[in-house]
Amino acid sequence: NGITLGGVKYMHLRVLDVDGVPVKIFKKGADGIAIAKTAKTIVIGTHNKDLTGPQCVDGVCKVASALVKVGY
Repeated sequence: NGITLGGVKYMHLRVLDVDGVPVKIFKKGADGIAIAKTAKTIVIGTHNKDLTGPQCVDGVCKVASALVKVGY
């Protein structure tokens, strides 16, 4: 399983639950994607060698949590 974004196929690694929001983690080499889905939005973050995977996931989780708090 995986996802293609920008013509690049990423492998699915895991799903995290952050404040009731599912966050899917994908990776290809040093690059990766974190995707969070709230009730009304989808937040997508990408990273490469200049940003770590955990930093990307943290940023996506913070944005998703803030959106949930205001009803999105």
